[in-house]
Amino acid sequence: METLKFLMVNSFYPPYHYGGADVQVYFLANELAKMGHEVHTVHCIDSYYLKRKEEPNEDYPNNENVHVHAIKSSVGAISPISSFVTGIPFFKSKLQEIMRENFDVIHYHNISFLGQKVMELGDGIKVYTEHTNWLVCPRGTLTIGCQFDKNCLLCMLKSKKVPQIWRYTGLLDRSLKDIKTIIAPSVFVKNILIQGRIKTPITVIPNFAPDPPQNIEDSKYSKYFLYAGVLERHKGILDLLEFFNKYHKEIGIKLIIAGGGSLETHIKRFISSNNLDRYIKYIGWSDRNSLYSLYKDASALIIPSSGAENAPIVALESLSVGIPIVVSNVGGLSEIANNINKSLVYNNDIELKNLLVNFKKEDYSLKVKEAYEKYYTIRSYCNRYFEVLK
Repeated sequence: METLKFLMVNSFYPPYHYGGADVQVYFLANELAKMGHEVHTVHCIDSYYLKRKEEPNEDYPNNENVHVHAIKSSVGAISPISSFVTGIPFFKSKLQEIMRENFDVIHYHNISFLGQKVMELGDGIKVYTEHTNWLVCPRGTLTIGCQFDKNCLLCMLKSKKVPQIWRYTGLLDRSLKDIKTIIAPSVFVKNILIQGRIKTPITVIPNFAPDPPQNIEDSKYSKYFLYAGVLERHKGILDLLEFFNKYHKEIGIKLIIAGGGSLETHIKRFISSNNLDRYIKYIGWSDRNSLYSLYKDASALIIPSSGAENAPIVALESLSVGIPIVVSNVGGLSEIANNINKSLVYNNDIELKNLLVNFKKEDYSLKVKEAYEKYYTIRSYCNRYFEVLK
């Protein structure tokens, strides 16, 4: 097999990462490296500290063929904020130096804090993965009722986000000019891009989760549903709390919450003030080994997103260990759940309650394994990925 020289361009890279999409980049970089390819990754440490204040505490070892380039500016947060607002990679001379190297493939991911113009830099086959809904939504979350460009400025101001001036110029179209294809991890995202008048060719390639560890330890918990992810409003975690507050006695199985984010204090207070300690347990941020233990012992992973979720890595990791997912009918989540059973998708609290009462994960085990092997392994991903690169 011909070996190639790749560059992965992403605002974050583990352990300096914020969400599951960044871990997806890590997985892809290392899987390509295991195949013998030379893989370079570039990310902005200042972006991490803009989103998180604590130091990273997880270990993400890289294959010897992965070369990590971490950008850090003397101006700190000004660097990612200025790029977010203007679309220009200000205070990132190291980034521009790296982009001048010769690469066979340049794969862009989340470039929000690197500057949209970074897509114009570098030579080689260029592809871009739309992990969120960044190209058509300044927040990337695409809230329900969004009408594309009709209320973006108002939406940003209401959510206390800095407006992006570059979106009112021609930079978006120019930045996509040399992109061979946009990789959409779901049909939903492809359709959103088409509705948002993105003219670049779009290829659907579902995300993947690596094969799970062979020996997964017990979680030390039993009989529970699991929420795992960042604790932000668009993830639907507040809706899930209210749901369990109302129906926990009928469901009869507790909820475990693993993750971190801006709502952490609110969640702790909600559990305490409503005397839900017996029914909802918040355990904080969990490392990858602990997450696999939690997946393995859960009855199901619940993904209650209210924003237009794409293809979260936690869903695929859960499937990799044979655990079903229960998802809100928002974004691309239903595409994953429908590959197992359409009944795992809910539209309202009543449907969710009826689904969780007397839930038996054994009813879905065979279909979960079949879906993972067919759609969400690194093998199925690379078959499509290299077809695109050809």
